[in-house]
Amino acid sequence: MRPVVLSGGPAVGKSTCGRLLARDLARAAFIDVDDIRQLVVSGEATLWSGDEGVSQHLLAARNASAMARNLIADGFAVVIADVVTPEALAVYRAELPDSLVIHLALPLEEAHRRATTRAVYLSEDEFDLLHDLLTPPPEVDHVIDVSGMTVDQQLEAIRDVWASLQTDGRVPSPDPHDGRERADREIETGWSTRSTRTVFEGRATLVEHEVQLPDGSHLGYLVDESVPFSVASLILDGDDVILTRQYRYPLDRWIHDLPGGGGRSEEQPLDAARRELEEELGLIADDLRPLHTFFMNPGRAAWPTHLFISTSGLRAGRADTSDPGEQVRLVRMSLIELDQLITNGTIVDPPLMVARAVAAARGLLPPLGPIAG
Repeated sequence: MRPVVLSGGPAVGKSTCGRLLARDLARAAFIDVDDIRQLVVSGEATLWSGDEGVSQHLLAARNASAMARNLIADGFAVVIADVVTPEALAVYRAELPDSLVIHLALPLEEAHRRATTRAVYLSEDEFDLLHDLLTPPPEVDHVIDVSGMTVDQQLEAIRDVWASLQTDGRVPSPDPHDGRERADREIETGWSTRSTRTVFEGRATLVEHEVQLPDGSHLGYLVDESVPFSVASLILDGDDVILTRQYRYPLDRWIHDLPGGGGRSEEQPLDAARRELEEELGLIADDLRPLHTFFMNPGRAAWPTHLFISTSGLRAGRADTSDPGEQVRLVRMSLIELDQLITNGTIVDPPLMVARAVAAARGLLPPLGPIAG
């Protein structure tokens, strides 16, 4: 599991989210690099106090990386919170090369507004200087605009990015027992991969894994590794939902679903969602943002499906109609009509049903209620 480094200016929530993110996992550590800097009790210097301050800032990043390596070697997931300048980013790239660096972006005005609700140990000038140092952010792995987000929404957005950018195909999983020992003391042991062999590669890629079970026996297990991830977007336009309608050959029927598809290895999930939306429906959503991540077929595939949502800022783009096997129609319907189709079983697309449920759970849509008739 890749260690994650949360960066951003003051009051963006990197320490709050970092600690909560680590607490949600079965075995994880949280490193607040400000705490490491405070180990220097004589001769300490701040980032804005010249060369010595910059030197100590980078020393703390090296110390945090060394601590993270020790924790990772002992089987812990690691979350780090730091102000990652371009120079500090170079330290993390060198000292913790597998780390995933995520920048939380927030306008200065909103950062000041947030700062009024928490303890801040900076003068207003220092607060503004730290913000300016990270505007624009350095070349991190991912930037999340957290404007207007609650802590829970920020946390979910970070989880989605962390899940989508794992190098080993695995996703950090919350502890299902919330840190409590199981009453039956059962140990939940995973399988280990001994070898892999690609048995088919085309529009789909199937890989046979030879795995060793906890009892020592071996088993051949076929895994779908066709794409690194998939995406789908729930598009709201006023009181209407905009869907795709496509012919699905395995079902031999036309169905309603969400615009989306497979991601590419060089893409970020959000970029893939934007691309698929424009290719399929000729639409561009300016406010497309993460909604949820789930797994379509966890018994046979490790790749996640990243759901996104747009509630405003829709404009025309250019659809791609060059593939005769993928002809997509745009369908606009009311939410009431969508709920009716879900209730009567007409809607069969899992991402659409999951997105509808999660949007309701987050208060972005009304709950799915009883439908008359």
